[in-house]
Formats: sequence, structure tokens, C-alpha cells
Amino acid sequence: DNQWLQKLEKIVDTDKSSMRPDASPELKRIADNIIDREQKLQHIFKKIILKYRTTAILHEQEESIRSGRRVLAVKAEHKRSIQGIFLDESSGGNISFIEPEETVFVNNEIAELHSQYLKEQIRILKTITQYFRPYSQHILTYQKILGMIDGIRAKAYLALQLNAIAPEVNRESIVKLVNFRHPILVLQS
Repeated sequence: DNQWLQKLEKIVDTDKSSMRPDASPELKRIADNIIDREQKLQHIFKKIILKYRTTAILHEQEESIRSGRRVLAVKAEHKRSIQGIFLDESSGGNISFIEPEETVFVNNEIAELHSQYLKEQIRILKTITQYFRPYSQHILTYQKILGMIDGIRAKAYLALQLNAIAPEVNRESIVKLVNFRHPILVLQS
């Protein structure tokens, strides 16, 4: 029946090979909150960059991501000029990456939402796994069959690439190898 396929299609985005953000009402709520918080962070960052752009405090790249958090790229000699949390510095030491204090709370909210999102994804996967558990032997059998078909297809594709021909089989069990070449040696030449 198509019931299991419909369940799976509600959860998996086959085009992206990932879980759909609306796989459950809770996951959708969290995803929407993440988008909302990220937009708020974007708005705050625009204001901060405009504020510091004329002061020559920021490095030319202005902002970056460090430890998954949005930070300002500040010239090292001005790192004490910005209130916030020092997260990292460039390998040359000429840029300090500082999370402005105005964004700490929103960055924390985003990190917490991402954690909730992951937990909800795990809950959904556990639920769908329980649904498919009675079919596990069928799934394993189908997997083996598909693996065999994929192997045969790969051999046929390689044979076409190498202009290979199938051996002639006769009743005398005699094998004549004329102009025989190993496929790996042909590929390496």
C-alpha cells in the first residue's frame, strides 16, 4: 500500500535528500522561529555595522561567523573599542572576532532553537523508524536486490566505456582470451 510512502513523503524532501522543515507542526514552529530570530539578528547587525563603519574600527570584511555565531571582524588594535565577547582572532592576529553584546541574546536564542530543531528531528526519525520496523526484513531484502542491480548496472556501464565485449560461452568449456586486457589496467593507461 502507498500509506508508508505518503508518510515518508511528508517527512523527507527527496529533492534535497533531507528532512522537510514542516515534517511536524513542532519542527515547522521551530524552523519559523529560527528564521524570525535570524532576521532580527540581521537587522541588529546592519545597525551595528553602520554605526562602526565610519570609525575605521572594522576590518574590510566587517563580519564573519565564528563558533557558529555571527561576529564583527575588528582590527586588532581596536578590539577593546567594542563591547562584546571576544571569540577568536585571525591566524596573523590582525583581526579580532567579537560578538557584539547587542547580539549575544539573539545568538543564544538561535543556538537554543537549533538544538530544539535537532531534538525534534531525532524524535521524528524515531517515530518513523518504529512505523517501518515491521517491514525491516522486506527493506533489507529490497536493499540487497537494489545493490545487486546497481552492481550489474555499474559493470555494464564500465563495459560500455571500455568498449568491452561479452565472452562467448561454448559447451566444451574452452575459454580463448584474444586481446584480453584487465579493466583496471585499461583505466590507468
